[in-house]
Amino acid sequence: MTAVTAFLNAFLQDQPPASGRCVRLLAGRWAYVLLALFALALFLPGITSIPPTDRDEARFAQASRQMVESGNYVDIHFQDESRNKKPVGIYWLQSAAANVFGKDVLWPYRLPSLLGALAAVVLLAGLAKPSFGRGAGLLAGLLFAAALMPTVESHIAKTDSMLLLTVVAAQLALARVYLQSREGEISDWRWPLLFWVAQGIGILIKGPVTPLIAALTLVTLGIADRKWAHLRALRPLPGLALMLAIAAPWFIAISLGESNFLQEAVGQDLLPKLIGGQEAHGAPPGYYLLTATLTFWPASLVGWFGAIWAWRNRKSPMTRVLLAWAIPAWIMFELIPTKLPHYVLPLLPAVALMSALALRDAPDAVSRMMRHWAGRTLLVLWSAIGLILGFAFIIATWIGEQRIAPSGFIPIVGSLLAIGLAGRAFWRGEALRAAVIAALCVLLIWPPILGRLLPGLKPLWPSQQAMLMVAAQTQSWPPSEPVAAVGYHEPSLVFFLGTNTMLTTPADAAAYLAGAKNRLALVNDREDQRFRDAVKNLGAEVWRIDGVRGFNMARGRFEQISLFWSGTPR
Repeated sequence: MTAVTAFLNAFLQDQPPASGRCVRLLAGRWAYVLLALFALALFLPGITSIPPTDRDEARFAQASRQMVESGNYVDIHFQDESRNKKPVGIYWLQSAAANVFGKDVLWPYRLPSLLGALAAVVLLAGLAKPSFGRGAGLLAGLLFAAALMPTVESHIAKTDSMLLLTVVAAQLALARVYLQSREGEISDWRWPLLFWVAQGIGILIKGPVTPLIAALTLVTLGIADRKWAHLRALRPLPGLALMLAIAAPWFIAISLGESNFLQEAVGQDLLPKLIGGQEAHGAPPGYYLLTATLTFWPASLVGWFGAIWAWRNRKSPMTRVLLAWAIPAWIMFELIPTKLPHYVLPLLPAVALMSALALRDAPDAVSRMMRHWAGRTLLVLWSAIGLILGFAFIIATWIGEQRIAPSGFIPIVGSLLAIGLAGRAFWRGEALRAAVIAALCVLLIWPPILGRLLPGLKPLWPSQQAMLMVAAQTQSWPPSEPVAAVGYHEPSLVFFLGTNTMLTTPADAAAYLAGAKNRLALVNDREDQRFRDAVKNLGAEVWRIDGVRGFNMARGRFEQISLFWSGTPR
């Protein structure tokens, strides 16, 4: 066993540090600082440069901007339409950031997601320490931070990173209370307090998700143990009162107004997801298991073994509480017809902790599983995913723009290092070494992809290209007079061009341009002829002055967008 592997094992076992200043630093609080810096190095690149993604992110950001513009922090609107799908919590956080840093650029709206993901990583490591051990918590934080899904969600201005934070806080507080109740100890009041505060904030962020995961965990533990001491230890009566005190005021305020928030949120958002695949996002049960090797990559190299080991040791209180966190909610998400990859994000911290415990308490058992044919098959699949991720963007840049970006070779180097070094350690049965190497290698994969390659791939961002066309004509952004949009109605276009952007029909756009000189309209190729016919019927003078072509990710098709102008031909 090499010196590095010996050090990693000693660190994971919470053994006293060996000599050396750098090694001793890892034994103190600096380990959490280093973990936070590691996560920040993955989560920060691209925050300011990736254009708004359609459709959810752009809708959240635009609705939050309208809160700032209107000063109304109770009702939620996208343009003139009520947006009664998610509670107000994320909008408050985004609008607060926009008030401080500016409302017409996107990155302030992404700041809550960045900070939520970063705090979730640090809390995962810190709050796991009393229940699962310092080394296991830090390793779980490292594995989770390196994974694809948390990194992606930290860059998107919507609810999921902040939801993740509330679930991590609540579930680790629950775990502490549960483990103390198993030992007959009286729980410190701070753990129930954290649990119920997280429930209240979670409701304001994404409605029932945080309480539902907690309820499934509590019920599963009660049935498995045939005891309910952990529920009593959470102090449910004062806890529920505190949760309602946090969440209820806004729900009361929105209900007293003209908005039908609860009716629309349940009837138009929640129930359609439970009944069928909403917005073509349906998939059969098993979808999340089949995609887990990708969404949890590179931590999926050991994640599967951690989950298997935890199940085999489900009588242990530590593994039981993690299984109760992950399995019932995972089954629930598999059974819901509407499926999106990020739905299981709040469950991945439990998998990371299972993996860390398995590597700490049963390294030989994990090594045996890795040498099994199924383990070798996983390594091949994991390596193939790494190659695809490493080469994807340099190939996409060549296909989309017929160029090769030099920065595109950095992810290739990172993926080859991960496959070569981590794969070699995996093949030799050095599971802990393989996991750490794989996690560290993503420093060469995610930052260049998110910070350089993705923002620079112009065909992926038709709304940004359309905004630049408009800005070239008006010399302002957003323009002083509304722009009409026909056929291409993506929310990102509204965020770029302003709240008063007209999402309209060919006939109405033609009438708008005919009504005054120097007005602009963006028309996609599917509505182009109808727009031209409407202009001709009105006898108006309208000129096509520019055009762009890009890939509409929300619809999965290319869009040709033309810019028309009512004025003297140029």
